[in-house]
Amino acid sequence: MPGLRTILFALTTYMVAHNILYTYVTDFLRFAGMESQAGWVLFAFGVTSVLSVVVVGAHIDHHLRKLIVASTLLFAVSVLVLAVFSGVPSLVYLAAAAWGLAFGSSPSLFIGGAINATAEAADVAQSIVISFFSGSIALGGLVGGLLIASLGTASITWASLVLLVFAAVAVIGSWPSSPTSLGDR
Repeated sequence: MPGLRTILFALTTYMVAHNILYTYVTDFLRFAGMESQAGWVLFAFGVTSVLSVVVVGAHIDHHLRKLIVASTLLFAVSVLVLAVFSGVPSLVYLAAAAWGLAFGSSPSLFIGGAINATAEAADVAQSIVISFFSGSIALGGLVGGLLIASLGTASITWASLVLLVFAAVAVIGSWPSSPTSLGDR
């Protein structure tokens, strides 16, 4: 199922990128000189994550593909801002809020894409997506820890950005292909 392969690749790269950063967000904020503001940065992330669910919930049935692409691109831009402007607290807050907006509904987007792409095998696809999602949590934590230990804290943003570029290429590259490549029917 070509559509499922695209979704699983994009999901894995997206979620590993997220978990590299999210697992080590306090390390990143210490690096950025904002360790004492971790609660507020995470609050900004959380509020916009909830907002994401509301916004995406209203549009997922008609714009699934566009929402997957938008989520991936917004997350990538957020990570780029974190990587380049880590010393500017207002931009760190803005990037964290944008990251939350991108991430909050991503599980629904990827599961929705898998369901639509696989039609009669949707129940199997859902379990596969959840397995990839769970594995990405562990892999992100492992990779993030290895990156910090070997290359320093700044490396987690750049590694996440590389992964998100791969995710973006996958979701944008599948755009003109078959209608179910990202789950649209």
